[in-house]
Amino acid sequence: MAGNVWEWTWDWYDGAWYSNAGATQSDTIGPVSGTSRVLRGGYWDYYANLSRSAYRYGHTPGIEYDIRGFRSVRR
Repeated sequence: MAGNVWEWTWDWYDGAWYSNAGATQSDTIGPVSGTSRVLRGGYWDYYANLSRSAYRYGHTPGIEYDIRGFRSVRR
């Protein structure tokens, strides 16, 4: 489903997090606090090479755009 809209996640964004040893753990939740949440996956009119689930981007919650959405997940 990558590439339709940016997908909001619950994780906080920190551009330096992915070079941290904790980021190599499976199902890592990222930093414990921050000001931006992680968006992932790109959107329909974004660069093709970055429209993938592994691509992360940070943005402040509360700002609405039609290129952002979320996926409900039940654990």
